[in-house]
Amino acid sequence: MAVRACGMKLQIISLALLSLLAGCSSSGPKTRPAALDPLAARFMSKAGTERVREARKIAALMPTCPIVHYNKFWWLMFGLDESQYPDWRHPSYFITKDEVFSLLGLPDREHAFDAGGNWNYAMYRVGHNRKGDVMGLYVRSFDGHVVASFVMPTNTPASIEMRGDPVTLIRTNYME
Repeated sequence: MAVRACGMKLQIISLALLSLLAGCSSSGPKTRPAALDPLAARFMSKAGTERVREARKIAALMPTCPIVHYNKFWWLMFGLDESQYPDWRHPSYFITKDEVFSLLGLPDREHAFDAGGNWNYAMYRVGHNRKGDVMGLYVRSFDGHVVASFVMPTNTPASIEMRGDPVTLIRTNYME
C-alpha cells in the first residue's frame, strides 16, 4: 500500500510539473518588442546582402502561437492524446502582415490562399548559410495577423509548406 501511495504522489508531482511546463509552450514575446523597429530598419538597409543574422533576430521577435491539445483532460491525466495544433487565432501579440511589410519591405515571394482562414506566406531572401544554401526569412500570417516566422534554407525538402487542409503539413519546396 505504501508503494501505491508513493506512486500516486509521484504522479501528482509529475502532473504539476508537466502542467507548469505546458503553460510555457508559447515562447514568443507578449507585446511588440521595442527592438523590432531598429532591427527592421537595419534589415531593410542591408537588402541584397548577407543579412541572415538580422533575419534570425527578427524571427525571434515575431509572435508565436500556443500549442493546443484536442482533449486536454486526457492529455494532462494520462498523456494519451497526441492530437495537438497551433492556436492560430491567439498569437503571443498582434502585428498585421501589412505592418511587417512596411517594416521589412515587400517580400521576394508571397503566396496567399484560403484554407480554413486567409493564409499568407511571405519569404525574404537573406543570404547563404555555411553550406552555401540560400536562406529565407519566412513570415506566415493568418487572417491578416502574423502567427509565425522562421529562417531556413529555401528550395529544400526541409521547407515546410501548408497546402489545402490547414492541419496537414506537407514537406515541399513550393516557395522557390
